[in-house]
Amino acid sequence: ISSCDLAHPPFPVPTVEFTKLESHDSASAAEALHALLTLGVVAVRGLPGYAEERRAALAALQDVCGLPGDGARLTATMADGSRRSSVAAWTKQGRPQAVEGGVDPACDALVAPLRTYVDVTARQLFHALDQARAWLPGHHTEFSSTLMESSDKRGYSSFAELFHEGDHLEHFHVYEPPNRGSANAPEAKEERLALDMHTDSGLLIAMTPGLHLGSDSIASSSPDGGLLMMLPHGTIVEAEVPEDAVLFLVGQGGADWLQVQHPGTGGGEASLRAVPHALVLPWQRGHRSLARDVPQSRAWHGRMFFPPTDALLPSSVSTAPGAPWTFERLRSMQMHAVAGGEAATIGCGLGPEDDQSRGLRGTAPWAQSRTLGVAGVSSAADVCTTDDGDQGIVCWMQCMDVSTLPCGQDAQCVDASTGDVVPGTIMCPTGIDNCQPECVDSDSGSNSTRYSGGFCWGTGTDMYMDGFTSQFDSGSHACLNLLFKTWTLDNEVKFAFACIGTFLLAMFTELLTLIRRKTLVRLRGTRHVPVVMSCLHGLQVGVGYMAMLVAMTYQVELFVAIILGLSIGHYLFNVSVPPPETTDPCCVGRDVLTPMTDYVALRDDAKLNSAGPVVILHVEGMTCGNCTSTVHKGLQALPGVERVLVNLAENSAKLFYEPGFLADAAAAIETVQSCGYDATLGRGQYQ
Repeated sequence: ISSCDLAHPPFPVPTVEFTKLESHDSASAAEALHALLTLGVVAVRGLPGYAEERRAALAALQDVCGLPGDGARLTATMADGSRRSSVAAWTKQGRPQAVEGGVDPACDALVAPLRTYVDVTARQLFHALDQARAWLPGHHTEFSSTLMESSDKRGYSSFAELFHEGDHLEHFHVYEPPNRGSANAPEAKEERLALDMHTDSGLLIAMTPGLHLGSDSIASSSPDGGLLMMLPHGTIVEAEVPEDAVLFLVGQGGADWLQVQHPGTGGGEASLRAVPHALVLPWQRGHRSLARDVPQSRAWHGRMFFPPTDALLPSSVSTAPGAPWTFERLRSMQMHAVAGGEAATIGCGLGPEDDQSRGLRGTAPWAQSRTLGVAGVSSAADVCTTDDGDQGIVCWMQCMDVSTLPCGQDAQCVDASTGDVVPGTIMCPTGIDNCQPECVDSDSGSNSTRYSGGFCWGTGTDMYMDGFTSQFDSGSHACLNLLFKTWTLDNEVKFAFACIGTFLLAMFTELLTLIRRKTLVRLRGTRHVPVVMSCLHGLQVGVGYMAMLVAMTYQVELFVAIILGLSIGHYLFNVSVPPPETTDPCCVGRDVLTPMTDYVALRDDAKLNSAGPVVILHVEGMTCGNCTSTVHKGLQALPGVERVLVNLAENSAKLFYEPGFLADAAAAIETVQSCGYDATLGRGQYQ
């Protein structure tokens, strides 16, 4: 676009806190990488002191650095007739160079703190991107891949390496309004962009929010704006960037040259998204002539990050003769084009196309994007086509399927929490899963009559991040991936089977407690006990944790199914057993089994007192460990008793008498009764 209606919806740029990146917060690092992969833009805010230095340095461009004026090393007339004055500087392998063009040394000193702040922020972001590539939350998969190959075969495996070894081109710009009487000035009612929609040629570009200046270099209180961006589905929006943030945009080089590998693609390669962007200046807004409330100039600072000179461009990009090319060769070719008077600009695009450079350009992703609506804004939702080829509309910044809706692509993006129709080009106002396509009653002019957009939408989430979500809540929700990515509950039948399966899974957890208890009794005294019991324990732990993961999806019906399954399973299988010390489903049967000391005694029954009598009692009323201890102490005090084994799970007591001693079963029963429990002989009077 070069001339259009400049009213575009605002778009809050994804933002991460500098302090969280500095503390190696993995969630913030993953969020930053995700934003660069999907949108191509992220802002880092919160570096202490940065906002003040930004204002001071950019205001100094007019007073000290001679911008605009004779101090400008570079001047240009923009597409809208505005005049841009610039000075440049380089940072080479981490070492900042002096501002070029013979400017006052005081200028260099005044802008140095701002350059340092941008440098520190970029360094921290690149370390965070490396952290996110190595380990993303929830994926638990490590990655070690080369971002760019090099001519010495060493390669560059991290953003931090590329940052340190590459050169950075920095610019300070001051824009002035066009002279309305000049030949380059537009007509009074024409609005044009200062910079047309383009992608930059470097890996990334860092930029400060612009500073609006009035007369005498006094900073205007009006917030900076005018940065237009094209979202992945083609809608053009106006970026909203906090004043205390540094904005990072992916350049065409970052999209074409970097081979980013992360778990979101199953371990495969993914490309950063080169974000197309344009600039409209404040005096070109609203079809108005210059007035006193319009800033008289706009100051800005940006830094372009280039690869190291020996970095090799991928063979998929450098298809020209002699490929693969190093970045140094490409830059030399571009500089030669600039010296020859051609319209190449290292900072914006890859310059003119000739026989050598044609294979290096690649196709900008936005050139293939579909422009949605008129200038990206329409009274209806923007229409699109999903990856599966179905009809869709833009909602929550993505193309959502509306093929199952009775209204089709006449649907609107609706916030289910409030019932309000919201722009599809912004984040959902009330939560990550709350916005979805719905049919709106156009006759009433409201969305009071709505139809659900199918059972659910999207490719699935493994957890509802906004708390418990029910399938009976108003509006539709994101589909749920149950335990596995391929188990997507995207219709009523699958959801019903999931609820039934979850209920049976919880019941099986309780059944395993019974199985373990019975197996231990049945196999006692055999050499198979350790192996069999360990396998059953592992099985119950696995099943229990599966139930726990289902509960952690925060899906109401599945959570209720787990509670019902555990409760009914306990009633059927374990209600007569004394309650355990824990209700953890993975370990609920562990502490109602025979204690280890009892197990050892059971295993060695045949070895204990083979010549002495044994009395077995059935004891009723024991419900806890203290009960068994009381019975054990009473029986152990009987004359001739060498050893006592009390089994809470079996409600039994076994007395081993000394060889040659006459066992007294009646005395044993009387002792148990004196402890407060009923006792009868079990399995015959003697063994």
